[in-house]
Amino acid sequence: MERIGDPPNPETVTLLAPDLVIAPTVFLEIYPEQMEQIGKIAPIFYITFEQDPIYDIFAKIADLVGKTEEAKKWIQEYEAEAAAARDKLQSSIGDETVTIFRVEKGRLRIYLNRNFAGYMLRSGLQAKAPEAVAAEIEGNIFASAKEISLELLPEYAGDHIFLIVRDEGDDKAAFEEIEKSGLWSNLDAVKNGNVHRLETDKYYGSDIVTIRETMKEALGMLAP
Repeated sequence: MERIGDPPNPETVTLLAPDLVIAPTVFLEIYPEQMEQIGKIAPIFYITFEQDPIYDIFAKIADLVGKTEEAKKWIQEYEAEAAAARDKLQSSIGDETVTIFRVEKGRLRIYLNRNFAGYMLRSGLQAKAPEAVAAEIEGNIFASAKEISLELLPEYAGDHIFLIVRDEGDDKAAFEEIEKSGLWSNLDAVKNGNVHRLETDKYYGSDIVTIRETMKEALGMLAP
């Protein structure tokens, strides 16, 4: 793939000579000048992330490019895989809960039902969430994350924790400080060896390929 930059570089887009550009609605807010220029190169179809990534976003884009039947077949295959994965997960961990926890310097977040494995975990595998996490999702089904203080972690932590932290720089140092705390070592997931590290770049997206492939990988962590 040709990287077009962030913010997107209109000159690079011009060289790619697209017939169509698909972009998130948030780009209209944060990159208005660039999107105005790109709109002169090709028509832009804007999508919002406040909708289901498979049954809404994927289906709409498939219709847009004349691939409706191919999308339906992909969804059928995905649904069969997801159903089998849910059965295996239920047999392995039952009603044990799972949390996605990200550590950055100066910011701690619990991921919900969208990116960073959220959709895959909640809608694909349908892993049970702790009550505090479930309440956040119920309040906004496609919310990305909830920022918390370290003191609140026991309230949001599940029997299993998917941990996201870059293995370098300030983020790594921030997590090393957390690891030294009694609060971290007393979490059930930590004591029982149920902390699973996720690769930051691999798990970030909520596109169909990321959802499907990381579901298989995450299942292997939770139900080896």
